[in-house]
Amino acid sequence: MQSLRLEIYLRNGKKEIIETETPMDWHFWRDGQQVAVYARLLDGKERYALYDAASARLVEELAGPSYESLLPEWAKSRAQVQDESVPIGDD
Repeated sequence: MQSLRLEIYLRNGKKEIIETETPMDWHFWRDGQQVAVYARLLDGKERYALYDAASARLVEELAGPSYESLLPEWAKSRAQVQDESVPIGDD
């Protein structure tokens, strides 16, 4: 289920809110230390943002590249990462 709002509850009891104009997809990154957010903007462009989960501070932001393979790993979905993975071993 997609949402326009992501609430992050901080250790100090405060709540930070990340909002987008259009539905967003999000996932945790680095064992829950960061939150990656993806949204397609109203003008059709894509926006990727990485937030620190402990403070909700923006760490990195980028517009969608012309090829998904050019995205940093944090901005890719689990399916994209698996598709790009190369098996190791003699199987």
